[in-house]
Amino acid sequence: MLEFYKSMRNNIFTILIFLFFSTFLLADELDIKAKKINIDKKTKITIFENEVVVKDQFNNSFNADYVLYNRESNILELKGNILSKDSSGNVFKASRATYDNNKKIFKSFGESSFETLKGYKILTSDIIIDNKNAFMGSDKETFVTDIDGNKIYLENFEYFKKNNIFKSIGSIKIIDKFNNSYNFTQIYINEKKRKLSGLTLNYILMIMNLK
Repeated sequence: MLEFYKSMRNNIFTILIFLFFSTFLLADELDIKAKKINIDKKTKITIFENEVVVKDQFNNSFNADYVLYNRESNILELKGNILSKDSSGNVFKASRATYDNNKKIFKSFGESSFETLKGYKILTSDIIIDNKNAFMGSDKETFVTDIDGNKIYLENFEYFKKNNIFKSIGSIKIIDKFNNSYNFTQIYINEKKRKLSGLTLNYILMIMNLK
């Protein structure tokens, strides 16, 4: 009989922890689900494993094999088969990333890929996604394939999700679907209008000389 009461007490304790944990997540504007959850009250760290799904206040979702949540810093560490889909339908993939729930900034580490709702495919590394300002970018080498099959090589990129606009400054090379090659120092891509415009170094110097 004593063992029965001990078992009941342990079960009630577990349920209370679960209820507290769920409320805590909602209060921090995060909803996290996983098949396996380990809570460490002393370190204030919670580990989620096996089919982890995270949803934030912007209706973005993050799937991963492993997520470590630090309650003290309010930062998530994600690892393994990361698949993120934002509220606009853009899809992002990586193997390691962090999400700062205070600043609402998602960062990937290492090779990362991104596909826009309009069909542009981006292969790069170390992407930063600012959810407050609907901005994404990387200062690393980037390869873009547009919906017409044109290949675009960039030193960096900025992407503004609200307007579906890409921007880049630096050494830029475009190889079109007919295998023609073009070089630019600035590029501007409007996905909605399917319009690409760029500036060459010579054109920029000519404008400067005219002023």
